Amino acid sequence: PAAGAVAAGKIYWTDAGTNRIQRSRLDGTGVEHLVAMVGEPYGIALAVGGGKMYWTDAETDRIRRANLDGSGIEDLLVTGSSPNGIAVDAAGGKMYWTDYGADKIQRANLDGSAVEDLVTDGLSNPYGIALDLAGGKVYWTDAGTEKIQRANLDGSHVEDLVFSGLLNPRGIALDAAAGKMYWTDRQTDKIQRANLDGTEVEDLVTAESSASHRDSIAVDTAAGKMYWTDRGARRIQRANLDGSEIEDLVTAGLARPYEIALDAAGGKMYWTDWERGILRADLDGSGVESLVSVGVELRGITLHVAGGTMYWAGGGAIRRARLDGSGPREVVASGLEGARGIALDSAGGKIYWTDSGNHSSAPDKIQRANLDGSGVEDLVTTGLVAPREIALDVAGGKMYWTDPGAKRIRRANLDGSEVKTW
Repeated sequence: PAAGAVAAGKIYWTDAGTNRIQRSRLDGTGVEHLVAMVGEPYGIALAVGGGKMYWTDAETDRIRRANLDGSGIEDLLVTGSSPNGIAVDAAGGKMYWTDYGADKIQRANLDGSAVEDLVTDGLSNPYGIALDLAGGKVYWTDAGTEKIQRANLDGSHVEDLVFSGLLNPRGIALDAAAGKMYWTDRQTDKIQRANLDGTEVEDLVTAESSASHRDSIAVDTAAGKMYWTDRGARRIQRANLDGSEIEDLVTAGLARPYEIALDAAGGKMYWTDWERGILRADLDGSGVESLVSVGVELRGITLHVAGGTMYWAGGGAIRRARLDGSGPREVVASGLEGARGIALDSAGGKIYWTDSGNHSSAPDKIQRANLDGSGVEDLVTTGLVAPREIALDVAGGKMYWTDPGAKRIRRANLDGSEVKTW
């Protein structure tokens, strides 16, 4: 599936009708033609850290890759059949794909070497594919058997997850942290989701018209959005993860848009520097930019990609600015002594931070507020010595923090209750 860079704000997709790979900003503007080819591009996946996109070509039976700007095209392998959906495990050095013609799930090294058959029995036109690397699972849709299935990453222990109510399941995407999978059904023209084990199936987007054929889907869990291609209506759309607030993003210049995937990292890293301010660079360290110069010691930083903003802690304030550093302003400017770590729950609309006080007039504490700085709450106010870094497990309802003064790592519920030394 095709994708969009969060910080860079891009979506990538294949169009088998125009034989192109294209991209645009996340709102659908600024469409760029990246690759024009002889063939029929279907599945696409991004390896942002490596600066590469991978795609299948169902007409020439190839898997290919290029740089994210479309340059440096390479043929990786010829499958001899009809490769379709593709997913990449960049850290593990593997790519996985469905073969619609040979009825297989396969994988290989990222350079196309060491091809393996993972699943060869019981399939009939497998289509979309997605990886849960933390859970050690590969998921796929099978249009012929009208099922959604999964297996271990080596192809063992195949499970039927959803096997009723489907007619032509196509794209699939995972929100593994929340325990959900999302898919499209081109025949029913629905977008649905369920738990990762296939239970609690929900209709999110239902049939709109006979011209609509939703194919590929991708989710941006941090922003709470899902994106999909509509081959029949020749458009790319998005909505909230519950199916509300559907938007048309790209409606012109498309012929048969198929696959879509998300570059949720945006290809950028951001950091604070006490002396230089806030900086960012490409993931390989090149292209360093100075974004914000401020006259206080800067500490933690976090990104709110959906809102196009970054938040940081330093001194007696929590501040924010746009991702390019413009429009900096204070959002929490009173009651703080030494704001340090900061973390974001974008779905819940909250920012969390640690505040190391001076241990006399101001206590150490962990607090949170709304994204605009309103509604400040004290979450943890006792048992702290010098809290520093903080991280959230929103799906699990937990926050974790370091306390160098107490020489501890601790956690609590997101409301500050049930504090435990971890």
